[in-house]
Amino acid sequence: GIMQVPGKLINRGLVELLAGSQLDADGATSDVRFQQLPDGTLRLHLAGLTTGLIGRIRIGQGDEVALSGTLIVEIDAGFVPQAGDSIRVIDRISAANPAAVLTGSFATVQTVNVPVGLGVVLDVLSFSLDVRFQ
Repeated sequence: GIMQVPGKLINRGLVELLAGSQLDADGATSDVRFQQLPDGTLRLHLAGLTTGLIGRIRIGQGDEVALSGTLIVEIDAGFVPQAGDSIRVIDRISAANPAAVLTGSFATVQTVNVPVGLGVVLDVLSFSLDVRFQ
């Protein structure tokens, strides 16, 4: 399902997005819509490479997602990522939305059920975050 954040969501604990769910950080005025503090954890479940199979965050026009703390990337049963696979887990709601901003970074990245011999790299742009397997 979709969780709309019209105000501000501050994560000091755990935000877990199951495969196929998304958090829309989008409000009527420009602001930080999702802020993860150093003691917060964002756990994203991945069950495949397509939008309907990933937990993700989308950023609205003029809004910001501020990262810190821990990211846990969990591979769900039945999905076997390959080296070179890349999954966009944070993105703008619309490609016509140049004002969406992604700031900060995760201090810690943990993985669950990633196949042996495969690592995870985060590719960060000003408005998106991709999980890439290598």
